[in-house]
This record gives sequence, structure tokens and C-alpha cells, in this order.
Amino acid sequence: MKSRIKYFIIALLSFLSITSVAQITNAANSLGFRWVSNTATVQNNTASYYYSFLGAAQDYNNNTDLVINTSGAANIIAWEGSYGDTGWLGLASPYANGNPCGCGWDVNRANFAYIYFNTYYGTPGNLNHRARHELGHVFGLDHQTCAVSSVMQPTQSNCQNAPTYIQPDEVNWINYYY
Repeated sequence: MKSRIKYFIIALLSFLSITSVAQITNAANSLGFRWVSNTATVQNNTASYYYSFLGAAQDYNNNTDLVINTSGAANIIAWEGSYGDTGWLGLASPYANGNPCGCGWDVNRANFAYIYFNTYYGTPGNLNHRARHELGHVFGLDHQTCAVSSVMQPTQSNCQNAPTYIQPDEVNWINYYY
């Protein structure tokens, strides 16, 4: 009888640990894609966002396990332009092997991305927040509500005091997965 209870407890704990990991993965990255490695090289083709985007790359580079280079063959390229009345101020567009990402979590990870900053609406708000926000999307971070102190608060949500630097929870998430 004791051995049956022992095996039941071991089986139950195994099941719970697997389920917990799956729930953490799904909750933390509902974007459904992940960058191919902890290394990337950025190319900055912006004017209004030039220093903000370089600062975002430096922020992720200095505070996470990511290694983001600013010279060499780029696999994350930032652009700005007037893209019209789209409803978005910034857009991260990841690719896997030349195809727009329907990238999976464990297979076919994103290995290239464009980041677009839409100047149609001017450059309202905090450019540092927006640059870190879009770069966060490239590495799998999803939107957060205003209740969470995060650069992943949507830039059009009118959240009060949106942070301009990546926050400890974002650092921990990135370091856990990369």
C-alpha cells in the first residue's frame, strides 16, 4: 500500500511540474514565437528614433543575457516612416527563414525582424518606451496592462507613467528563456 501511494505521489508531482512549465511558457509568451538565440545584430535606419532605438538595444544588452550588436550583418532592422492611419505607432514583424512568422515556440524560431515606427501620428509620447517596447516584441514579450509596470504596456493605451527602461520582470523573463 505504501509503495502505491509513493508511486501515485511521484506521478502526481511529475504531472504538476510539466503542467506548470507549460502554463508559465504560455502565459509569458502569448505572442507564440521566440527569437532563435540570445544574440542579434541591429541596424538603425531611423531619424526620430535613432538614439532611442540604440538606447533600447543597449538597455537589453546591458540588463539581460541577450547580446545585441550594433555592427555586422543585421538581423533586426528598424525603419521609420509615415505608414498612414494604421492605428499603430510601432510594429515588430518577425521572420523565420525568410517567411513572416507563424513561428513556433520550439521550432522555426524567428531569425530576422523588421521594426517599423509609424510617424503618421507625429512622434507622440515617449520614444524610449516605444523603442524598448517594439524590441521586446522581437524577443517574444507580449503586451501588459497598465496595472503592470512594463515597457510592454501598449503605447496607445494612455497608461500613466509608462516606464522608459525594461523592468525586472521583463529582464527575468528574457534571462529565463535565453
